[in-house]
Amino acid sequence: MKIDSRWLGSLIFIVIFGSVAVFSIGGYWQTESTKAPAVFESGEFEGMPNPADIRGSYSFSDVSEAFRIPAEDLIEAFALPQGTDPEEFKNKDLELIYGELEQEGTEIGNGSVKLFAALYTGLPYEIDEVTYLPLQAVEILREKADLTEEQLLYIESNGIDVSRYLIEDNSLDESQEPVAEEGEKESDERLITGKTTFSDLIAWGIPIETIESVLGSEITDQGSSVRDFCTQQEIEFSLVKEKLQEEADALD
Repeated sequence: MKIDSRWLGSLIFIVIFGSVAVFSIGGYWQTESTKAPAVFESGEFEGMPNPADIRGSYSFSDVSEAFRIPAEDLIEAFALPQGTDPEEFKNKDLELIYGELEQEGTEIGNGSVKLFAALYTGLPYEIDEVTYLPLQAVEILREKADLTEEQLLYIESNGIDVSRYLIEDNSLDESQEPVAEEGEKESDERLITGKTTFSDLIAWGIPIETIESVLGSEITDQGSSVRDFCTQQEIEFSLVKEKLQEEADALD
């Protein structure tokens, strides 16, 4: 049986685009990737989103939608400027704003968002390292979350006044770094910050094989900073920094 070429072209069109329509209606066809955390698979919170699975690449809109937290509460909690677009602002961007906190032994980043989401919603979350929140987040949790005395004590003890880090607009320049005061000397201590490069780590004595093992990836540019690499690879900088800091502290 021979099929006329004109009918063959129409048939192919119908098959392709008809399939797309069917799968779209059924919810199987997605043209854009969705970012949603894994859910609890059993117990009291079965089927609910797990705060521990929030990624640095998630936008505030992703977190807002997944955990039913108003985007304006997230923006206010992390002291962002009014008018910040929650669809554009990502959790990892907090490290650009509050990166200087690393030099003080504290940090506000994706881990802070995980903690805030867990306490705001009452979902379980295991804190595996000291996690800090802006004082604005502490106030919102006091007002809107059902906290235990232990939880309230924790966030009050680990709340940070971030007023000196506030920015006037919504532009984030990754090249901006804190400028040292005149006469101030950089510490010789092996402390990993946002400016630490892979060359620095190697010069300290950390084998490149160890660094690549922590990253789970090959280093192609030793001159790049650890933070920039993590941002490009969508790896959570705070977790990498913690492991590399342990390696640095173990050096003689």
